[in-house]
Amino acid sequence: MRSLDDISSLIPEGTYLEMANNLKKVHETIPKDTDPPMLDLRSLPINVPFQVVQPGMAVHRLQNDEDSDDDEDEVVHRVPTTVIIETDMRSEIRTEFHQNNIIIERLKADIKIAERSLRLLKPIINLTPKIKEAAIMDFCDGDPECVGGGEWTFDNLNVATMWSSEEERRECTSKMYERTLYNNYKIKENRRISRLTIEARELKRNLEIELEDYKDRQAYLTRTYL
Repeated sequence: MRSLDDISSLIPEGTYLEMANNLKKVHETIPKDTDPPMLDLRSLPINVPFQVVQPGMAVHRLQNDEDSDDDEDEVVHRVPTTVIIETDMRSEIRTEFHQNNIIIERLKADIKIAERSLRLLKPIINLTPKIKEAAIMDFCDGDPECVGGGEWTFDNLNVATMWSSEEERRECTSKMYERTLYNNYKIKENRRISRLTIEARELKRNLEIELEDYKDRQAYLTRTYL
């Protein structure tokens, strides 16, 4: 998603929304672990007594079976296992808390992009000169030779077209044909805009849900551990 955001200004809004929606679908297949973080104890010393510690509880040293009382003069300084566990867990929790804050800021930025897309995705109402040019360009599949290398206008289209018959020329250069060309583009484009609007709203809604989940997680971590 970060890579997509980096090129968001270089690609059309529709392409951005389609890629973002596909990323969302992939993300939905990844299992989410909503439980509190688990601590991997495999790196701790073997045969060291384990003691469960809850936040705020006092830590007591447990006697290790391997501790020897034979040499009372030897002073052994050992860090209680419970302290190691609690320290490692708090470190992991602080790391998760920091990473969650980064994700929250990214989600907020993505929501703003979706909102911007919704503002830009407006259906075509009036056939403005800009819309007419876009209709001619779409009709020509973007080939400038279709209009003789000139502007995207209906007149240039007619001049550059080789007609097979006079009857075809009269039909395809009529005002009725021109209006049909513009209206067909309007219908096609409005359908595309409607589809993209639905996808943008769904994307925004899913981002907002995910944002709330991370906020709830941060509140839980703060209340329970921090």
